[in-house]
Amino acid sequence: IGQMKRELGDLGFDPLKWSKRPSFDLKKSQLSELKNGRLAMIGIASIFANHAIPGSVPLLTGFYATQPEKTATSASSAFC
Repeated sequence: IGQMKRELGDLGFDPLKWSKRPSFDLKKSQLSELKNGRLAMIGIASIFANHAIPGSVPLLTGFYATQPEKTATSASSAFC
């Protein structure tokens, strides 16, 4: 186990045979996928950070991450 004769990340799944085209650059495609994955992880981490510490990510503060305003409850019934 772990002694396979293949490149890292090459699982052999290419049903449309896109990597067999003459103009296809496998290294460039792998690098772009790696960068895209890293950006996605940074984005998710920033959403979690803004949820844990409100206001820690300035661009997310105004959209949905603000805490709801607390209304003062009175002793009287809310149905009247």
